[in-house]
Amino acid sequence: MNPHFMGLMLKAGQVALGRTSLEMALDKGLVRLIITAEDLSPRFRDDIKRKADSAGIHTLDWLTKAQWGKIFGRDSVGVFGILDKKVAGKVLEGVHANG
Repeated sequence: MNPHFMGLMLKAGQVALGRTSLEMALDKGLVRLIITAEDLSPRFRDDIKRKADSAGIHTLDWLTKAQWGKIFGRDSVGVFGILDKKVAGKVLEGVHANG
């Protein structure tokens, strides 16, 4: 899946962008997939993965903070959640199919 599609998902309200937004969406049970930037600090990544594991949510390390920032029109983005179940499934399929 083309990661630039995530910018459209954000505009459609299907992305919880950043830690605070992600945690609020997690508390409401809305998150279907969590994506962390490949260069996210290990401590922060471990914290997010622990929360995801306890909620039964897949996590995926994909692209860098700067790359996600460019896609979302920010300086950098380290973590976000996908709220749409179908999109989350397609992202996982696409990333695993492309290695």
